[in-house]
Amino acid sequence: MAIDDEFHRLARALGSALSDGRRRRGWTQEELAELCEVTPGYIARLERGERLPSPLLLDTVARSLGLQVAEVWPRAAVPTAKVSASSHGGLRGPSDRDTAIARLVKVVEGLTPSEIRQVATTVQRLLRAGTRRKDRAGKP
Repeated sequence: MAIDDEFHRLARALGSALSDGRRRRGWTQEELAELCEVTPGYIARLERGERLPSPLLLDTVARSLGLQVAEVWPRAAVPTAKVSASSHGGLRGPSDRDTAIARLVKVVEGLTPSEIRQVATTVQRLLRAGTRRKDRAGKP
């Protein structure tokens, strides 16, 4: 298969997965675009397989849809490699961080993009306030 053919197959499969995820949430392309800070036209081009997003944007779109990149990235494009327990410091299941993120995703699953932005802004403010308190507590 030529590189161009492979690129287009990958882009179409990824676009289809993103479109499916958006539709399952009941969102328009405009709502997803607003949440991801891109244009609705760009979301449309992604979904039609005309573009491949940057890794950062792919992560943003997937997380906005409550998904992991691995859930939207076409299976054929992901090399299958087994990770040994020793290479992960003995961890066999998801990390505490991944579990916490999954819980947060469940909390915001039914929210609109606007409500999700409000939640994100609130969390950022709380984190900044906590950092300021730690800084003040550590000063003599």
